[in-house]
Amino acid sequence: MKRDSEQTKARILQCAIKLFAEKGFDGARVDELAGLAGVNKALIYYYFKSKEEILETIFDCFIKEANGILMEMASTGVSFDSKEMGLYMKQYSKYLLENSDILKIMMIESIKGKTKVPPVFKLIDISSPEGTDEEQIIIEMQKRGFNLETNRNQRLIIEFFTGIIPEICFSIFRKQWCNHFKVSNADCVTMFKKAIDMTHKEHYKNK
Repeated sequence: MKRDSEQTKARILQCAIKLFAEKGFDGARVDELAGLAGVNKALIYYYFKSKEEILETIFDCFIKEANGILMEMASTGVSFDSKEMGLYMKQYSKYLLENSDILKIMMIESIKGKTKVPPVFKLIDISSPEGTDEEQIIIEMQKRGFNLETNRNQRLIIEFFTGIIPEICFSIFRKQWCNHFKVSNADCVTMFKKAIDMTHKEHYKNK
């Protein structure tokens, strides 16, 4: 019963992502979601208090997973130019690409400005695990070849506007870009990676 319950809840969330991405959060109706998920409306309200809670759950799960990749990379001791570092960044980019619909919803909701904190900010405003010293983490990463700013606000500006935002835009517009400019998906991904290496990644190299 518990497994069936978890599967039903997961199906509702997946259908909500599809519906919110197509119609926008404000334009989507719970009745439509129930039909898409193949459940009755009452069951949706059994799992979630409101449509807003569905959206919050989608964002929270996505952000937790995305930030978990970055925190694991920061805490495992990989060096800047190592193969392992490349694999972590590839995993992160792949995760964003696979969840482009969530990023689309997140960007729209952030631009609307209805929440105190734009949801997209949570992809960069990562709290250090309890019991860890953020300053010490920075020092350790600098020793491993990362050119990290000691000023936190400057560091967040760099990471958000030259790293996260380009990744989000690429994830959202990649398919349309390929169709419009007649570029294969593989070539598009390769060229984007090169662009990131020449800009965002270049900043982090120890001079």
